[in-house]
Amino acid sequence: MNKMIRILALLAIFSVVTAGFAQPAPKILVIDMEKVLSKHYKAEKENAEIQEVAQKAQEQLNNLQKKIQTTSDQYKELDEQSRNALLKQEVRRKAEADSHKKMQEIQSISDDAQSFRMSMQQSLQQRIKNYRDILFKETAKIVKNIAVARGATFVFDKSGLSLIGIPNIVYSDPAYEITDDVLKEVNKGRSTAVAPTSATAPSTPSQPNVSNVTPETKRR
Repeated sequence: MNKMIRILALLAIFSVVTAGFAQPAPKILVIDMEKVLSKHYKAEKENAEIQEVAQKAQEQLNNLQKKIQTTSDQYKELDEQSRNALLKQEVRRKAEADSHKKMQEIQSISDDAQSFRMSMQQSLQQRIKNYRDILFKETAKIVKNIAVARGATFVFDKSGLSLIGIPNIVYSDPAYEITDDVLKEVNKGRSTAVAPTSATAPSTPSQPNVSNVTPETKRR
């Protein structure tokens, strides 16, 4: 009898110990972070400013392109004079020397344009990365608060793609989606004095492209 009592006591102790190690079933929530970050009120303002900077940069590049075209026309005229047998040799030589200077000027302007384009693109890309990193940190705190309030164990981002180019999450119950809840929370900080934009600016502003700003005329 005493042996039976000891066995029952050991089983009871074992049950208490194992119960202490038991873990509750994980609760998983899902969010579309790309949607949240792109519709964040701070992102709308920042994107509008970046678009303005990019537009001004493109205008400068367009002016450089026009300058290249004008200089290229001058080069062609001088090159034709240097080859015109009806002109005096002295005149032809001067035209040839001047045409070389114009070609160097074209190359110089083109180099400046390409350097400006690359510098501006890098600057804008870095600016986009910086403010999105800040927004992510701010948003992550809100996501954590909502997850803790709902007793969640994990929050998965469904906006990204896997290494093979397919969605990381194939299916999720809409009941576990918190994207709209997070958006509502982050946009509480929107100033009532600023009217909302009619359309959300793109999450990645277009970069100025001057691939056509190159010397158009080569010495024949």
